[in-house]
Amino acid sequence: MKLDYPLSNLIKSCETICVADCCGIDAYDFSPIHLASALITPSRVIEDGTLALVRRQIDEYRERIVAGPREGTPCETLNHIFHLDEVDEFLDELTKNLEIAIDLVAIAAEKRHKPEKNRHEQT
Repeated sequence: MKLDYPLSNLIKSCETICVADCCGIDAYDFSPIHLASALITPSRVIEDGTLALVRRQIDEYRERIVAGPREGTPCETLNHIFHLDEVDEFLDELTKNLEIAIDLVAIAAEKRHKPEKNRHEQT
């Protein structure tokens, strides 16, 4: 089963420990900081449309795996076969860390150091 954009890009951005071809799902770090970094735009925000689509894709992926074969559903992106007993744990981790990532982006925007003068202004 393939993941669609933007969820596929979000997942791939977390492939930081190793490569999926070698380590499968263990190659990924789904920590909030990686998710936040992957989701923010150059203007330092997470677009509502992208976020809504990722959430919907996670729900759809859960439904497809639950409806899939009992012996497991392969995920090409993660190089992993998901069995029913592990899919909820994985997608719950992803969903919860996604919510924390959203909070991190908001905190970073609030706490970010900003120079008092515009850098491009001449005095």
